[in-house]
Amino acid sequence: MFVRRRKYSDLYIRYQLALKATAKARKESSAFRNAAATSARQVAEADPVEVARLREQVGVLIAERNAERKRADGLQARLDDALGLNTSAMAEGAKWQSRREDKRWSR
Repeated sequence: MFVRRRKYSDLYIRYQLALKATAKARKESSAFRNAAATSARQVAEADPVEVARLREQVGVLIAERNAERKRADGLQARLDDALGLNTSAMAEGAKWQSRREDKRWSR
């Protein structure tokens, strides 16, 4: 079977692009493996006291975030009450809005 020069040239270009993509993927994979190995080594060499201190700090930060989130939820509820957004009419309107055919919803 004969292959036309144009088809051969197209195939060769695709082959070269595939080779470059493979080389790039191998390079990125190697970099990822090196980073993972470095991270694993750093964790293994970490001072247990420092790790415990950092975990405690993370726990404090998570507790602060949760408290702030709870406060913001309360403020949002108070604002909704003040603006009348918690009425039964608003709830019925929400049902109607979800069935509108002239409006597209991105869900």
